[in-house]
Amino acid sequence: MKKYFVVLTFLVGIAASAQVVRKNEPDTEELVVDAELARFTTADGQDIGRFIGTSFNYPSKALINEISGTIIVEFIVEKDGSVKEIKVVQSVCDECDAEAVRVIRKLILKPIEIDGKPERVRFRVPIRMILQD
Repeated sequence: MKKYFVVLTFLVGIAASAQVVRKNEPDTEELVVDAELARFTTADGQDIGRFIGTSFNYPSKALINEISGTIIVEFIVEKDGSVKEIKVVQSVCDECDAEAVRVIRKLILKPIEIDGKPERVRFRVPIRMILQD
């Protein structure tokens, strides 16, 4: 039986990206935030990588067909830490993508503060699905 791993490739400066979304009148300006400034944890202090890794259930169809790869999911973290506007920007398969969206939808993150104020932030998260003999 094959073992599987779900790895959140969320290494600061390598695979993670975040953008602060600030609204100007009337346009929206997106500014890149240094990833080291962001607190990549859930509202209860759990590491986001651990949360996704333990919450992701490898789809049975993907196991049977030995599908692995990297799903990239983009979403907005609102000022209150809720997650909105989830979309898959790099797909592996429909079932795997749906599972990634399901897990991201469960996230409640600590709001990102810039200059002491919570900001709306856009995240892009790669999730690696690995099968191993």
